[in-house]
Amino acid sequence: AIDITFFETLFEQPHFYYPILSLANGVGIVIFRQQSGIIDTLTRIQQALMKFLLVILIFVSIIFLLSLPFTGLTPLWESGGSLLILWMQAILLFFTNAVYQDDPTQRPYPMAIHRFIYIGLALLPIYSIISAYGLYVRIEQYGWSVDRCWAWLLWSLLTLFSCGYSWSIVSKRDNWLYRLNWINIRMGVVVLGSMLLVNTPILDFRKISAHSQINLLSHDDLVLEEVDFYYLRYNLAKPGYDALNALKTKHPDNLKLTIKIDALFTERGKAAAVEQDTLIATINVLNGELPESLEKPIYDMMVNNVWLFRQLSATYLQPIDLNKDQQTDYLLITEQEGNRIQIYLFYFADDQWKHSSFGRHEGLSKSQIIDDIRHNKMEVKPPVWNILKIGDHELQLRQ
Repeated sequence: AIDITFFETLFEQPHFYYPILSLANGVGIVIFRQQSGIIDTLTRIQQALMKFLLVILIFVSIIFLLSLPFTGLTPLWESGGSLLILWMQAILLFFTNAVYQDDPTQRPYPMAIHRFIYIGLALLPIYSIISAYGLYVRIEQYGWSVDRCWAWLLWSLLTLFSCGYSWSIVSKRDNWLYRLNWINIRMGVVVLGSMLLVNTPILDFRKISAHSQINLLSHDDLVLEEVDFYYLRYNLAKPGYDALNALKTKHPDNLKLTIKIDALFTERGKAAAVEQDTLIATINVLNGELPESLEKPIYDMMVNNVWLFRQLSATYLQPIDLNKDQQTDYLLITEQEGNRIQIYLFYFADDQWKHSSFGRHEGLSKSQIIDDIRHNKMEVKPPVWNILKIGDHELQLRQ
């Protein structure tokens, strides 16, 4: 507030906050070692809260299952779907282990509530069936992704826990806690093995996802909008890179595909590595012909706009006389991902081709815009207000 910025600058420096945070952490450990009674008190408070909340969670889970036959699964898919189910399972299993710890003879609840809880736990495999259906539908529609691979792994682990607990409840009933340790120890080994496995090439989720996404595009008539370029490029590392190169190899005649993939791997600030003849061949001239003198200006403008290439779906060219000076100008219309259109005007002035942009337009129907241009449904409309020039500055009133 009084322009003393020394401390603000100091506190943001790594050489300050790394040792200070480490020191604070060490001091905290020393203090808590001397106050172990506080830790025991906090632990007892947490266990008391979990003991109360576990009963509520079981009640909610049973009401949830009883309501599904009347509501159907549609509202569930609209409000969380399989993720909600997996969280419900994980929280129930966690709270159960927090309340029923390592002593099977300990009964923290009266017998009626104890039975109510294990009846609710015995129903957990039903949650696994519901979440499996939801995940299957999503994968059938959109293929595997890294997130869905993790979801299936979590589903598998939670299902094994749930089935193990349900099996011990059905076989032991009131004494099901005697098998809790046996199940947890073996499942601990399974969880550890799974965590090690996903960090090896044997179970590489990125490779699985890349292979799945490419398989969805196995048909020969490839449509660019069906390819999730950004996911393959920025989420799947080398498997995504290999998958995109495999697409280029499989469709060597698809120039738009090749240009788009090459642009994804072009560094920021550098021109896209595209030959002029290749780029010009991808432009759809709606009416008339593309003047040979205009090819290089269009090429120079586009190759220096890497972000345009990365989002580009199609390019169109339409002649027009925008300023009514009896000279033909040209509209360059670019379709981009996300239903976006960007329109450029190329006009001849001072013995050279120049260009300007109409800006990016979102929410427009690309097909309708292109169809209107194709059928020459265009008109040149003069502005209501002329340009105001003050000195060397020109001001355009927005309508």
